[in-house]
Amino acid sequence: MPPTARNILSELATKGAKPKDKSYKVRDGAGLFLVIEPNGKKWWKFRVIYAKKETSFSFGEYPSVTLSQARAESPLC
Repeated sequence: MPPTARNILSELATKGAKPKDKSYKVRDGAGLFLVIEPNGKKWWKFRVIYAKKETSFSFGEYPSVTLSQARAESPLC
């Protein structure tokens, strides 16, 4: 399996992510991503695949949880 890119996002890109008509993801790599909802809320999540099933864990809402804190909580980053 090829290595995945890590630490793609910057704090400036995270702060500047604007809401759209539908929720969307901005990936940081290695399973960590930021979900931006239409109402402007931003959530840190971590994607896990175990036994061929996908699930995700939330680390909290941005800016309460910063990019560096989300990376520290993520097991692969």
